[in-house]
Amino acid sequence: MAFLMVVFGFQMPGGVGDRSIDKGGKKKKVTIEAPYTARLTDIVHRFQDEVYEVEKCRVLMEEASGLAREVNKFMRATPTLNQEEKEVLTKLAKDAAGVKYAIEALRDTGWTITPIAKFERGCDVLGADLDYIKKDQYCVYIIQVTVNEFVAHLLENPSANGNMIRYSWKKAYEIGGGIVNLALYGESVNRIFDNESKPERYPAEVFNLVCAGFPE
Repeated sequence: MAFLMVVFGFQMPGGVGDRSIDKGGKKKKVTIEAPYTARLTDIVHRFQDEVYEVEKCRVLMEEASGLAREVNKFMRATPTLNQEEKEVLTKLAKDAAGVKYAIEALRDTGWTITPIAKFERGCDVLGADLDYIKKDQYCVYIIQVTVNEFVAHLLENPSANGNMIRYSWKKAYEIGGGIVNLALYGESVNRIFDNESKPERYPAEVFNLVCAGFPE
């Protein structure tokens, strides 16, 4: 354990960490967040490569969630952190939590409500492109998120009040479509469809979208 503490350069609860590596008699400073940052970067790269693999995305979502919890636990257990270290680690924990929510929403791998702010933060960390397709036409926004060749469409509710949503949809170049009813909570997003395992980017049309407040 003592060896690992020197290599990774961070202070473990219950021990004293040397935040430098000795290379040929020269000390090279290693930032306290480096091992956590490396893990988050790995999660991001794997998601970009495996975005079409739902089960793999589920694992990545859980890893991001676990990383956020681990960083927060480390901060609570390490009272010797200075202000700069606290700020860096707090940001990293929020980034990891955002990645968890973004993966969960984009690949429909969870059951929790996805807050807009955390979703957008996660998309930014994942390197995803977010565009508004229809922003003022309906009571909620229709957004498109792109990760490499993967494209997902989501509904975004900027209001603090939840709504029951009903809409019709049709994908271009395909016969048929459908009508969907779903609950969209306040200040949250909900995926409606994506291009699944088909790498070609094709648009999907949403129309006749109607909102109704949650029943009392």
